[in-house]
Amino acid sequence: MRTIYEIKREIQNYNEQAKKLYEENIELALANDAEGIKRNKNELKTVEMSLNVLKEKLERREKESIKKLELVNGCEDPTENRGIMYRSLLKGEQIPDGVYRSLFGNTNNPNNGGSNLLPTSLGESLIFDSIKNNPIRDIASITNIVGLELPRISYAIDDMDFVVDGELAKELNLKGEKVKFNSFGFRISTEVSDSLLEGTNTNLVEYIEKALREGLAKKEKYSIFKTTKAEEKHMNIYSDINGIKKVQGENLFDAITNALADLDEEFYTNATIVMRKNDYFSIIKELSNQSKELFQLQPNEILGTKVVFCEQADKPIIGDFSYLHINYSSDIKLESERTAREGRNYFVLSGNFDIRLLLTSAFRIVEVTQGVSRSTKKDN
Repeated sequence: MRTIYEIKREIQNYNEQAKKLYEENIELALANDAEGIKRNKNELKTVEMSLNVLKEKLERREKESIKKLELVNGCEDPTENRGIMYRSLLKGEQIPDGVYRSLFGNTNNPNNGGSNLLPTSLGESLIFDSIKNNPIRDIASITNIVGLELPRISYAIDDMDFVVDGELAKELNLKGEKVKFNSFGFRISTEVSDSLLEGTNTNLVEYIEKALREGLAKKEKYSIFKTTKAEEKHMNIYSDINGIKKVQGENLFDAITNALADLDEEFYTNATIVMRKNDYFSIIKELSNQSKELFQLQPNEILGTKVVFCEQADKPIIGDFSYLHINYSSDIKLESERTAREGRNYFVLSGNFDIRLLLTSAFRIVEVTQGVSRSTKKDN
């Protein structure tokens, strides 16, 4: 009997055949080859019929597989299963077989609660899903690849004379065409009270996963805007190591518009302003002259491009944030521990990550200097 994996591979192969036949059909139509079109359609019909049969078989096999995983002590509700898992880990008990299989699949059951465990679905959501407490995730790039290397520019044109001069060309000559990501460890701890541990699975899961997401968001934001660790300074967008060009103006509004105007066109079209909400309201107060009309407009209507509020952004940052890249270079792990004397229970989330600016020339730092309304460039 074919495995689910083998069926999926067959479906993939048939999809590739179908794609090829569709492309050939277009070429045959352009060549007015009636015989070829007829033959092509027959082949395509056979492939599509095989695809439908395989898809039905896959759906049936997956349902059967799910039923097999509903073993004793397991249930269909993933929240209940995660709650049982968390409680078992904290108490140092073995995770019930059905719960373990529903979360991790057919792998060996751990003997105790000290194992590094995190359901794949939760690990992926922690890395890739938008976390409301870190708005930078919505505009940055995120991956989970060990040994990641990325090109500084994601496009190539036969005639690249347009980058011979200017900041982009200087940055490419100085730093090379690729960015290599390293691994920097992090650990996030959250405490679980005994009363919560004895409560419902729903409350336990909600509390733990909310705390993990908030901790991860704080770590990312701190690294991007605040970190002063010598080995992690490159993650800090304000760091002298990055040497982002600073653009000034007599007031915040002028400085922001100056910075937008100073961006190269390829970065301006996808530019976002990241700033504190208080700074934005200061601009509105100054521009409105006591009128309430401006307060009814969206920030992008006032400042001319997308605005993202982040309280850690002490100085507004303007640029194409797709060139700010967060990479997790290993699986995120979850460890548990209990201090019996103090009656405290802990979960520790750990992993490795790195944050890099692929192109510093895609960004500008906004500064207010009384009496100065021109841009000043920091040497790279």
